[in-house]
Amino acid sequence: YITGSYGRQALKDGITMQDVRGYNPYKFGMAGGSDSHNTGSPYRQDNFFGLHADADGSVERRFAGVLIGGTMDVRLENPGGLTGVWAEENTRASIWDAMYRKETFGVSGPHIKVRFFGGWDYKTGAFDAKDWVAQSYAGGVPMGADLPPMPSGAGTAPGMAPKFVVWAVKDPTSANLDRIQIIKGWTRDGQSFERVFDVAWAGDRKPDKWSGRVPAIQSTVNIENATYENSVGATELKMVWTDPEFDSSLHAFYYARVLEIPTPRWTLIQAVKAGLPPPDMVPLTGQERAWTSPIWYAPSAEARKNAPEGMTVADLKQKGAKELSHEQLRELVIGKAFWLRNNVTGEQF
Repeated sequence: YITGSYGRQALKDGITMQDVRGYNPYKFGMAGGSDSHNTGSPYRQDNFFGLHADADGSVERRFAGVLIGGTMDVRLENPGGLTGVWAEENTRASIWDAMYRKETFGVSGPHIKVRFFGGWDYKTGAFDAKDWVAQSYAGGVPMGADLPPMPSGAGTAPGMAPKFVVWAVKDPTSANLDRIQIIKGWTRDGQSFERVFDVAWAGDRKPDKWSGRVPAIQSTVNIENATYENSVGATELKMVWTDPEFDSSLHAFYYARVLEIPTPRWTLIQAVKAGLPPPDMVPLTGQERAWTSPIWYAPSAEARKNAPEGMTVADLKQKGAKELSHEQLRELVIGKAFWLRNNVTGEQF
């Protein structure tokens, strides 16, 4: 993919700017939608009727490799998503308030429901309580908000890390759920990083010993018929998760992502119905999903003060490093093979 074309990169850029410049222009909530140019937008794989009127309004046109705007192959299009809002009541004012505080989530089409809370003192058995939602609000913050300050004096406490309550339930008219993931982004020394954690999943799969990734779930898709079965997966998934790599001195964000089991893509469904070969340049299946607005963490002044300092220009100069002019850089680099080392990650290029 093109760097910067996904919202996650903007979230990472935002906390990096917060870290080094003191402001974050990319502190946004999540939503789902489409760029349909029709009067209606299809949001299901089994009812995809195109997005640009006559340009992709028939199966033949959609399968022909028509380019929209001269650049986008119609076969790469997907149905539009939808936005979920956790509002106190179904009124315009309440829905607006929920959107304003970013207590929103997006779905790729199916009506998956997901809740996401962050705090410092959630218990492992939080879901045992019938009023776990009310208790989650009382003990922390929902998606779209900032984590409350770390408890006083806990800035250097070993093992002190934020805890997250995450819950998801399937759309009754769609596929079962495969897993819940929590995506973390953080910044250090002016650079941003990310990691995806599998935190809850269907079945008895075991995470890989080294990566922590849970193996792919079995696909029940019948390619010949463009159908699937809900014989695997779960109707509901939930977890209270603690960040195992938390560093109280670093800016970070967290959001949850929910994946369904594999289901047929619209290109396969329509190929089977029309008796045509499916396009071979796109996947035959996919995994519908939901994603929440992030929860942001900002380190306290105490935590930042106690953090080890990164390398500075002054440090480099003290060790004998010299700033090169443009012409000196050209002389050093052009026409030569050279190595670069990232002093933050240790990577060499």
